Amino acid sequence: MNIFQRTAFLDSWKKYLVGSTKWQFCATTLNEKCFYSTKQRIGKKKTLYSFRASLENEYFKFLESIQEKEKMFAPGQLVINLGSSPGIWNNVASQHIGSEGRVVSVDIIPSRSPANCSTIQGNFLSMAIQDEVVKAGLRARKLQEASAQYGDPSSVPYLQLAIEHEAAMENQESLLKELRADVVISDLNRPFPMVQGFEFCISKTPYLAMRNRELLTVKDHMNSLFLAQSALIFSLRGLKPSGTFLCKVVDGPNLPSLLEDLTMSFSKVTKHNMKGVFEKENSVVYLCSGKISTPPIELLNV
Repeated sequence: MNIFQRTAFLDSWKKYLVGSTKWQFCATTLNEKCFYSTKQRIGKKKTLYSFRASLENEYFKFLESIQEKEKMFAPGQLVINLGSSPGIWNNVASQHIGSEGRVVSVDIIPSRSPANCSTIQGNFLSMAIQDEVVKAGLRARKLQEASAQYGDPSSVPYLQLAIEHEAAMENQESLLKELRADVVISDLNRPFPMVQGFEFCISKTPYLAMRNRELLTVKDHMNSLFLAQSALIFSLRGLKPSGTFLCKVVDGPNLPSLLEDLTMSFSKVTKHNMKGVFEKENSVVYLCSGKISTPPIELLNV
């Protein structure tokens, strides 16, 4: 990178700071070469870190405000997190469910997980990945039951329990009914911008795949709506009666169809608008509590 390229980069960064499209800009920074010996590169790295940290901090505060109002997490719960990267939902849920609870998360992009969280890297729309999510949730549920029986969690023969339960598993439909998750979270949207470091090295390829591949990228309202509908179908089969479902979806003209499905399936639906949380964020969060019963899939607007 010569002096003219560096100057152009700094100019584009200044334009970004005053309000240009953040997602496109951060995607281009992933393809830049690393020159850690220059002041410009060090300054860029620090700015990216601070930008990512500020986003995570604002998002964490927003999620904690929902938890404070709705009380959707409780100690000992089993939480399924669809679209977990960069792991903020995992941190919020794990703090409130305690050591007796369990979070099972899935995402194409790997993320750091708390002690009471299991993470599966893969595409949630794949039936094989859904099977793995359900099996991980069932193992966590069986471990909770065994812990209650043995008293001390450290004395539970976990490996033997997992092998025996794996042999008893049948098809996915019966597994979903047996799952009985307390909370299902769906944040299947555009990934957070990335920064350099170890996380960058292990996440760059899946991150670029999500941004560039036609079948993985979330470009508009319809893509987001399709993912939310897929998560809804999964939650209706995997949630326990009176369970809670939270989904984040890009706002748009077809949102009433999703709202109709949610009100048909849950006794209470609360809307949380994210426009005031992030600049240029056009997403809506629906918190649905009190699962009534699983409606026939043909009645949903899928």
